[in-house]
Amino acid sequence: MDEFLKLLSQTKNASDHAQTMLKYHPELTEYYTILAEPGKKFIRIVQQYNDNRSHYVMYFVDKSTGVIYGSESYKKPNFKRQYGTLDTIHEWDWSPYYAVSLKGINTLVPPSQRRTATI
Repeated sequence: MDEFLKLLSQTKNASDHAQTMLKYHPELTEYYTILAEPGKKFIRIVQQYNDNRSHYVMYFVDKSTGVIYGSESYKKPNFKRQYGTLDTIHEWDWSPYYAVSLKGINTLVPPSQRRTATI
């Protein structure tokens, strides 16, 4: 999990948007902070703006399987979007708003394979 958080922090803070915003906020060393908020079944991956504007949930990680899901809301994972597992994090480009597979994997999970459980 720590490796995933570090990778997200590096890629998000290296983005063009973050570098531009750091020019306007020279007191900051990083524009984004990536946090993990543990829950019962999932760990929320939260991106927080360091200029105190806001934060939002980017991904949910299933504690039992390590599968990374997109976020439907602050409290609900989007089971339609799956971004590999904690073991395959280096097979994805995490810098865009939504992760993109470096191997051309479609993130949309077929309906027959979707989870239906809630948090």
